[in-house]
Amino acid sequence: MNLSNNYGIEGEIPSSLGNLTKLTDLDV
Repeated sequence: MNLSNNYGIEGEIPSSLGNLTKLTDLDV
């Protein structure tokens, strides 16, 4: 899944806000 890939690239434990934004960006 792209989510896992982005998560790894972004960081192991990114900020909640940042994670939410990234998730939305990927989902859209």
